[in-house]
Amino acid sequence: MVTLEAVKDIAQRAGEVVLCHYHAQDTWVQAKSDGSPVTAADLAAEKIIREGLLALE
Repeated sequence: MVTLEAVKDIAQRAGEVVLCHYHAQDTWVQAKSDGSPVTAADLAAEKIIREGLLALE
């Protein structure tokens, strides 16, 4: 069952990984195919969110 608390937990974990990258100042930036930027923090947060949401199903 999907609950608000479960979704909030996923968001919290994704936010924590973004902050880790920010504080470590190790985030690189690459351009996506459309020219917009993507960072290591973006990819790490996306992974947590995708995996977390899939686990809720």
